[in-house]
Amino acid sequence: MSAMTDYQPVKKPFRVLMVTGVYPTARQPHAGTFIKSQVDSLIAAGLEVEVLHPMAGPSPLRYAVAAARIFLTSFTKRYDIIHGHYGLWCLISRLQWATPVVASYLGDDILGTVTADGGYSSKGNFVASLSRKLCYWVDAVIVKSVQMKKAAGGPQQKIFVIPNGVNFAQFRPIPRDEARAALGWDQNRFYVLFANNPQIPVKNFPLAKAVVEKVRATGKDIELVVANGLAHETVIEYMNACNALILSSVAEGSPN
Repeated sequence: MSAMTDYQPVKKPFRVLMVTGVYPTARQPHAGTFIKSQVDSLIAAGLEVEVLHPMAGPSPLRYAVAAARIFLTSFTKRYDIIHGHYGLWCLISRLQWATPVVASYLGDDILGTVTADGGYSSKGNFVASLSRKLCYWVDAVIVKSVQMKKAAGGPQQKIFVIPNGVNFAQFRPIPRDEARAALGWDQNRFYVLFANNPQIPVKNFPLAKAVVEKVRATGKDIELVVANGLAHETVIEYMNACNALILSSVAEGSPN
């Protein structure tokens, strides 16, 4: 009798399915590292997390694979939450109604995609319009800034501003001379870090380049360093080795 009285049901961990089109892989260790950091943090907090990241291929095929997987799992009620990252992947997550959906928007999926001529792409406008409508259909929305929350419109009471977190166990200060020695850099040169893909128009690489050229014209020994497609560990070394970081983007969802 006492055994029955002492019995305590086992509490199941909260189960989350992350749906994303970007995630670190062996071929692209830099892709979606901020989502990987979030997954690691949730697991450390005691949650059970599974990631749905369709492998590289034509976009329609990737969306179809994800949609089929989500639709099938909705019947099992295996997850407590489905958490989509980026506009179209959030839409895919909402193609079922059995499991609550959290939509995380990253930037241009709400603000629009800037083109090389300073305008906005038709595709970007379509995705942004769809994302704003989707705010009404999901259970909660996460954006990275107050600007994004205002642009999202929709039911503001279920839109939460939660910037990407930073793991200070990884991103920690390292003496500059040590970081430069590890990278083989000049100890006396002034380095400026551009930590973005220079091929993406919204990152505005020409402005960063023009600024550094203008400073160099004064006689300063200065170099613009691009950190693109690098693993987390290497980015940490670059940040510690540089004198300054330049953020010339036209718009950012969350620059961290």
